[in-house]
Amino acid sequence: MIESTEFLHIEVTCIVEFGSLTMEIYNPNNTKQGQFSVEGQVKKNVSGNIEEMVSGNLVKNLENPTQGTWIIKLIPKNVTGTMNVKYSRAK
Repeated sequence: MIESTEFLHIEVTCIVEFGSLTMEIYNPNNTKQGQFSVEGQVKKNVSGNIEEMVSGNLVKNLENPTQGTWIIKLIPKNVTGTMNVKYSRAK
């Protein structure tokens, strides 16, 4: 829950090998504040080792954000990969 915050920083990064992942950020009024989707497109070399994967990144910086609970919604579809969510706030 965000209380009396003057600045909010949200950062989501992911690497998708297979499938797809959609990420959405909602404020306490249930209004979407950001979204991105990533679909895996793995490229393997002749030895079968992965050469290339797809990554996605969303950075949201908000001054005087709405107070309350912010929601980060993940919508996976047969996805394999990694993701990292970071946030910070300042009064």
